[in-house]
Amino acid sequence: MANKMIDRPRDCFRSRRESSSALAAVAVLRKMRGGSQSVLLRATDGALYVVKMMGNPQGPNVLANEVLGNELANYLGLPVPVWRPIYLSDEFLDRNWLCWFESVSGLVRPSAGLHFASLALGEDSSARAYEVLSGACLSRIGNRTDFVAMLVLDLWASNTDNRQAIFVRGADTQLITAVFVDNGHMFGGPHGQQQLRRGGALFLDRRVYAGLGLRKMFSQWLRRVRSINEGVLLGLARSIPDEWMSKDYLTQVISQLRVRQIALSELLENEMSLVGRMGVGSYPIGEGESRIHCQNIGQRPSILGVNADTSTRGGLSDEGDRLRTEASGNRGRD
Repeated sequence: MANKMIDRPRDCFRSRRESSSALAAVAVLRKMRGGSQSVLLRATDGALYVVKMMGNPQGPNVLANEVLGNELANYLGLPVPVWRPIYLSDEFLDRNWLCWFESVSGLVRPSAGLHFASLALGEDSSARAYEVLSGACLSRIGNRTDFVAMLVLDLWASNTDNRQAIFVRGADTQLITAVFVDNGHMFGGPHGQQQLRRGGALFLDRRVYAGLGLRKMFSQWLRRVRSINEGVLLGLARSIPDEWMSKDYLTQVISQLRVRQIALSELLENEMSLVGRMGVGSYPIGEGESRIHCQNIGQRPSILGVNADTSTRGGLSDEGDRLRTEASGNRGRD
């Protein structure tokens, strides 16, 4: 597996297939950013989870896409958070209006039942998690080659949103691990009909692909993806609760994946030429930058190893601001 030898915080993401037994919600901590209007909840196992709920404004298949995307990435050995179904009761929803969806006509209460819960990274442990890294921090990502593998998967699975990742650093290491999150726009999006635009599945900061030998890596991962057959897909899809899938969801997704397996080599070639033209390899990662800004999840912008109160936004370059702005705007679709 591509990430086998990486030193990384424990229990932040999946190292093996997790139990699909349902949790129950205990308390709501806060509303999260994003179009799916997810919430941060504490569950009966004591852990914190980011929960996307059935009936969210983005569309009918978001939860099914989240599960199948997570399962496929895990099958390929890529780091993804633990996910579990979580039960929200009528009583819980009635007394926790933060779970309700905001709409133009007012608040809408979600239906009681099973919802999608993804383990919150950096929220309830000694590990710290970041949404955005500067170029100076990118050289500390221990599994940067996984971005190439994830790009192959995203192109195959027609992810219509830019790839998103959370960067996790343990308390006793400077090494950073990228953990891949937010798969709701895979498989043609929530309605299964969106078209993937060229470059649309790339990670926003394309410097993560610099100097990785893309052609050789694409070839290796192309063979891996092409080895995934219908039996494997159906096996992974067994984890999806029936109520999370629209009619004919699996039939349409598997048909789409078969077609894109054939065209994947051409899709990869197009993406490789696009990344190459952007000049991501024009300077070594970590050089030519004085800023070491990282954005800590749920907090003000902070500097690695320095209290957020001492950081100053004025010292950041326009490029850092642009990447952060794009990332924040993109996460609004989640």
